[in-house]
Amino acid sequence: PPPASYFRRHYDNDPKKDASLIRVAVDPISNEIVSSVRIFRRRISSGGNDARSSNSIEACGIGEVCTHPNHRGQGLARILLHDAIRIMELLEGGGEVGEAGRDEITTVSCSLLHASPSLMAVYERSG
Repeated sequence: PPPASYFRRHYDNDPKKDASLIRVAVDPISNEIVSSVRIFRRRISSGGNDARSSNSIEACGIGEVCTHPNHRGQGLARILLHDAIRIMELLEGGGEVGEAGRDEITTVSCSLLHASPSLMAVYERSG
C-alpha cells in the first residue's frame, strides 16, 4: 500500500472529507490498520456554464482500497467493500452517515467505482 502520507494528503485536500466514511480493518495483535476502503462524496454535474444552469446529483465513489501484503488473501478488502456498499445504500435512502454538524445534502443518487482495468477482477470477485 502507499505510505500514510499519501492517504493523509488526499484526505486533507478533500473539500468533502469525512473520516466516518473511511472503513478500516485492524490487526488485533499489532493494533495497526492493515486494510482500508474510503468512500468519497462528490457532486456530479451534467454540464452547463454555471451551477444554476446545470443539473447535479450527489454521488459516492469507492477509492483508496488497499490491504497490507502480509494480510492479503483473508477477504479483508471484500469485507470493507461490502461495508462501504451498505453505507452508500443507506445514503441512497436518505440515511444519515457522517460527521455531526455537517451542513450538506446526505441523499446520494448514484455510486461510482473508478478502477484500473487490471484491478477489475478484484472488484468483480468482491461482488
